[in-house]
Amino acid sequence: MVLVPIHKEFHLRAPPPALTWVKRTPSATGARIGFWWLYLALRRANKLGLTLGGAGLATAEATAAAALTVCDADPDGIFVTADYGRLKDFVKPFLSGTLGAGLTLLQMAAAGYDWMAHWEDCGGPTASAHPDFVCFRHASAHAAAAVCLVESKGSRGPVSDADVQADWTRQIWPNRHQRVTLPGGRYLWPTEGRLVANELPGPDGRKRFRSTVVHGEFPGGLATAAPALPVSLHDRLGWAAAGAPDWLRPDTDGAAIDWWRVQRASLRHVCRLLDLPATEAEFKVSLWDDPGSSARQHQIIRAFDELDHRRIELDWGPNGGRDAACAGRPQHVVRPDGTRWDVTLYCQYEVLSSVLWGDPARVADGAERHQAEWGGLGQQNIRLQGPDGFGLLAQQRSEAPPERG
Repeated sequence: MVLVPIHKEFHLRAPPPALTWVKRTPSATGARIGFWWLYLALRRANKLGLTLGGAGLATAEATAAAALTVCDADPDGIFVTADYGRLKDFVKPFLSGTLGAGLTLLQMAAAGYDWMAHWEDCGGPTASAHPDFVCFRHASAHAAAAVCLVESKGSRGPVSDADVQADWTRQIWPNRHQRVTLPGGRYLWPTEGRLVANELPGPDGRKRFRSTVVHGEFPGGLATAAPALPVSLHDRLGWAAAGAPDWLRPDTDGAAIDWWRVQRASLRHVCRLLDLPATEAEFKVSLWDDPGSSARQHQIIRAFDELDHRRIELDWGPNGGRDAACAGRPQHVVRPDGTRWDVTLYCQYEVLSSVLWGDPARVADGAERHQAEWGGLGQQNIRLQGPDGFGLLAQQRSEAPPERG
């Protein structure tokens, strides 16, 4: 694992009419990542979320694999290889933006944000300047719960302080009052916005990837709102006497996040990546659609049948046990050293089924990530999993080719 450090950090000091910034000592050392963590983030970051059809998803998959082939690492950090320097000039910006988006999600994960969705998947307008992602953070002893608008930048050279601050003002600030729509009719308001500008200054090896963070908080965000459920639906669901469950009751203090719907919003995109259309369809449906109707019951049954059909058992290595997951189709990735790998994205079955049943999934601590490696030369296996249950299994299928003399 190598470090992508936070090089500079700016915090919003004063609101309009004149936004001003204070430069801070970076509050975190940055994200410690490996190649496969980067690939996992690249697959999740590639746009445009749920607006992509099958051909678009194939393009996003190929782009993530291409970006991985031009990165290398040593104990001092990650850099782009000499092959990156030989690419056509119109290819380099495309890969720079792709790598920047992946690094941004890794920096957000390192800062404790477990769940994400694409801006356009949450109902955000795309006709003007806007952020790339919406990230969500659980409350902890050190920080409050947060709904964060996130903009990603990737550059082949150093970025100026004025440029990153201007980009935050242009793409984050105007959207601070845009409500973030969740499945089922509720919505949240952003509490903060972050821009992560990533420098990719290889391939001469003298500099490494590094990030600049621009951060500002918005007053009065986070409260949720939703129309009331009809009394007939309360009766049908058996809530007339006991009342609605906690996750459905209106917030009174404006400090709670409806985590069940946040998870549904995030998992819709995961289902798209894993090609789980029935489950994705159920995750986007409104609770106001009567669950007692025949059509709705058939939809829920189809979703569970799909999860059961795609359920597989995955290893954590010879001594690590096994657990159930729903996996996507295998992909093929070539590492910079020429080794070829089969890579399978997955999400824990327990996470998907729990949210499908109507309960928030149990989420690991925001800093907790799982990784295991096992196998011998030419047969290495690597499994990664983030706190939200989304992960990958990479299996090596060939050794590195001999160097040409």
